[in-house]
Formats: sequence, structure tokens, C-alpha cells
Amino acid sequence: YQVLLPLLTQLWERRKEHVLFVEIGVANGRTSFALLERLPWLRVVLIDAFVEYAGRRKEVVQQTEHFPGRVELLTTTSLEGASIFRQRRQVADLVIIDADHSFEALREDLWAWDSD
Repeated sequence: YQVLLPLLTQLWERRKEHVLFVEIGVANGRTSFALLERLPWLRVVLIDAFVEYAGRRKEVVQQTEHFPGRVELLTTTSLEGASIFRQRRQVADLVIIDADHSFEALREDLWAWDSD
């Protein structure tokens, strides 16, 4: 998360409004929760189908309760999450993709989350 702090802070300083960060492949959410603790203007969307980490979903849900109105958990795939964003007409300021690490899956994620 320490690498992301200055980048997100620069985004906020330029705009002086909430910054929307998307983390795909949440596992335990440690990165996003550390950022939320330090950046009060940050809004986060966590996306994970929890296929490999089904037991961690409950832990992540409990952590989201510490940040009411600032974090949303979508229990779905990256591709479906991108579709939801498009339907809502939302645009993320920063997307971190750390889900399926295969070449094919990463390529699909990059295409799905392209802002164009």
C-alpha cells in the first residue's frame, strides 16, 4: 500500500474530491483497508469472487464495517465487476488487478477495465 499512498494523494490534491480506487483480487483486503485508514477522502470498491479464498469473504465483510459509506464489496469476477461499473457509468481513478494471474485472464481484465 505504501507505493499507492503518494499516487492516490497526488490524484486527490489535483482534484480535491473523492478518489475512487478499485482492487480486483482482494484476498483479505489488507491493501485497501490500510489505504482507507490513512486516506479519509478515498472510496474503494473491492472485487473478488472468493473462489480460492471463500473463508476470507466473512473477514473482509467485517472489515468493511469500519468504513461506512467508503467501501463496497462486489462478490463477483473482475469481468462482471467491470460490467457493473459500465452500467452505473462509474469511472475508477485507479484499478489494481491482482486476481487470476494467467496471461489470458490478465489480458481479459485489462480489456474489460479499459476506460474507453
